[in-house]
Amino acid sequence: MDALRLRVLQTCRDVDLDFIPPGLIKRCALRDHARSAAHLGYRLEGHYQKVVALAQGMVDEH
Repeated sequence: MDALRLRVLQTCRDVDLDFIPPGLIKRCALRDHARSAAHLGYRLEGHYQKVVALAQGMVDEH
């Protein structure tokens, strides 16, 4: 388990939540808090726009 997943697991356990995968956290950030390509680590604006559109079009699975 990498350091990020371990820290997310520990945080979830601390507040009695099921584990939330980092990928899901990123998709939620894209869906709910899309500010700019650079803000979320994307170098290509077109790729960023596609990813935001996909994330915003997803139905919440949980």
